[in-house]
Amino acid sequence: MTIKLNQKINKIISLYFPNIDLEKTQFYEGFDFVTVIIDQLALRFPKNQDSVKKLKTEKMLLKFLAEEANFSIPEYQANSNKFFSCYPVIRGEELTLDFYNSLTEIKKNKLCEDLAVFMLKIHSLKLPENISSKIPIANWSKIYLEIKKDIDVYLYPSKSNEKFLALFKDFSSGKRRVALVHSDLSGDNIIINKTKKRIEGIIDFSDMCFSDPDVDFAHFWYFGEKMVKKVVFFYTKDKNERKLILRNSKLYSTYIKYLMMIIENKKGV
Repeated sequence: MTIKLNQKINKIISLYFPNIDLEKTQFYEGFDFVTVIIDQLALRFPKNQDSVKKLKTEKMLLKFLAEEANFSIPEYQANSNKFFSCYPVIRGEELTLDFYNSLTEIKKNKLCEDLAVFMLKIHSLKLPENISSKIPIANWSKIYLEIKKDIDVYLYPSKSNEKFLALFKDFSSGKRRVALVHSDLSGDNIIINKTKKRIEGIIDFSDMCFSDPDVDFAHFWYFGEKMVKKVVFFYTKDKNERKLILRNSKLYSTYIKYLMMIIENKKGV
């Protein structure tokens, strides 16, 4: 976070929360937002105008998802303002590989089943036209082609490039199912209760869009192939669909990994 941005956020916090000790606040910076934890509230500060639009869409979507979700999700308060939006903190810790590996097989199955149910609810959510028309549609083939030169640096001479292109062509040509997706189901956004060894909530819905639902399985590869297979098993009974999800999500996972490498590489230039 830049010094200028940090100073601006601190000034806003001091204005709205004059009795808060800034030294005791927690700051988390993402691509689009800075999230600040103050007591029982999570404050989200958009970093640019695109982030403001994302947040507005996120709020609308969460109202519809709230009744369907099997976990706690952010409930934005009416007293949010032009500088930030806030919701009661969902207490817990992020899902880590160490935590997942520490679970018994029964607990792992339950966690994976809960994630599958959550995704099924999102992927099947029917939205009114006035809301769905405002949600972006992921154009994976366009995204891929825009960074293809950078990807070539990391993947060449791997065959992954050909597989990427084939998958994105399928998606853009309408051969793949399109659904509402969370788009960032990484461990950072999955809040767990360590004592009860279960998921408490899901956060950060700002990247929700219409896309290939297999994207939502991509981050699970970080926890290992067995974990992905468990989630997929609970997600669908169709064996052919399971194979497609595993294949496609693995490609998306590879794409995300190298995209992050590219971003970090460019930051260092």
